[in-house]
Formats: sequence, structure tokens, C-alpha cells
Amino acid sequence: MFLLQLGDKLFNRYKVTSINSFFGSSRAQVFQTSDGKYLIYYGRVENPSIKYVVVNTVDKKYRINFSNTRNILDYCKVEDSISTGDIVATYDYYAKDGKLILNSSF
Repeated sequence: MFLLQLGDKLFNRYKVTSINSFFGSSRAQVFQTSDGKYLIYYGRVENPSIKYVVVNTVDKKYRINFSNTRNILDYCKVEDSISTGDIVATYDYYAKDGKLILNSSF
């Protein structure tokens, strides 16, 4: 799975501004868009009962619901004060009923 960030159009085509790959791990990054900043979580979740993740940063917790059950690429809106790029965080994984399934850090 690859995560592409597209930038401004050049000759009616989008320009790729960054490419990140992932092989069996999960990551969270903050991206700036014209609408504001978003925390994007991407990775592979092997347990099909996991339905959302809570990303725990030093200052705040962000919940990201999963729209897929295995290869995840989902997001939530964050404050403009958070810096863009990789973040240092721990991840808590939950079932649909709110039961904690796994907590870990990457």
C-alpha cells in the first residue's frame, strides 16, 4: 500500500509531493489541505473485530473510525496548531462496542 500526497496542478495534472510506503506497520501523519489539517492513519489491521483506533498524542486523543477491515486509510480533522508530518503517538484499538482489543505504540 502506498500513500500519495498530491499538490498543485502543473499543466492540468497534479504533482506528487510525497510518497510513503508501508509494509505491515501502521502510521499516523498530519497533512495540510486547503480545508485545514487532517490526521491520516494508514496501515494493515489483521483482526476483523477492530473497528476504530484512538491515536494518543502528548496533548490530545483522536478517534479514527475504520471504513475497511484490513487495509486502512482513514482520517479525522485536527486543530491547525498541530504540526504537519509524522507524529509521536500510541495507538489503542477498539471493537465496535467500545471494548479495548489492543493497545500498543509504534
